[in-house]
Amino acid sequence: MRRRRFLTIGATAAALAGIPAPERRLVSDWHGSALGARATIRIVHRDRREAGRVLEAVAREIDRLETIFSLYRPHSALVELNREGRLARPPVELVELMGIARALHASTGGAFDMTVQPLFDLHARHAGSEPDAASLERVRKLVDSTAVDIGLGEIAFRRPGMKATLNGIAQGYITDRVSDRLHDLGLVDTIVDVGEIRASGARADGTSWHVGIAGSDRRIALINRAIATSSPAGTVFEPTGHLHHLFDPATGRPAEHATQTSILAPTATLADGLSTAACNLDGNALRDLCRRMRAEPITTV
Repeated sequence: MRRRRFLTIGATAAALAGIPAPERRLVSDWHGSALGARATIRIVHRDRREAGRVLEAVAREIDRLETIFSLYRPHSALVELNREGRLARPPVELVELMGIARALHASTGGAFDMTVQPLFDLHARHAGSEPDAASLERVRKLVDSTAVDIGLGEIAFRRPGMKATLNGIAQGYITDRVSDRLHDLGLVDTIVDVGEIRASGARADGTSWHVGIAGSDRRIALINRAIATSSPAGTVFEPTGHLHHLFDPATGRPAEHATQTSILAPTATLADGLSTAACNLDGNALRDLCRRMRAEPITTV
């Protein structure tokens, strides 16, 4: 499934003519996909061949992480967990991210919940109309992040029929993993867009990286920060968009007042999770949460 995208990397400045050739910094790009979203990595490196090798390595890492978190690869770790209800010797990345997701569930008062996948499945089966009340209530009782046991030896659901989705945070997590890997390899000027965006350093001309937000003329300067956007228009179950994928765990229904929300944060994981939770928080609660987490909600209207 392809998701709609709401963030774009700003065009790279081309005004390098005045820079002496030995000092020129070359920009190299990689384009692909991750977790159903278009992905782009842009790095500044003087050696084009070495840059290509680095980008090939991180592309392999993205593919490896997708075999853990994807809901659409039949043999991914997450698919196996959802199918069996437990997963022995889970990948350390799955343990880490599910731990982060459960902590975010606590921090947001339940507004972020990784166990809403049964609600997605139910609404997908009833695409075009709302599920009946009895079915909705039965499935809603499966949504509870505190009913997931997470450990290095095993991850297990306590209730039969529970399922997890990390689509509201995994793109940010993979973005961070790639960004950190590039930094470990000595690259300080990078921008990574693996569904959400994180920037480090500067562009080839020394200016800040910029991103654009769909539906807005605003351009956001990213200086060693990350940004994520969630929108009810990302996935819809009927043409009007009233039935969408951002669920309120308390009711089991798509969040009534969900709007497109962008979050700036120190990491893409945090920005991604907070932008997902935002659909179930009013403005004051979101601003307070972001203040506590060193994040910032972005208004574009």
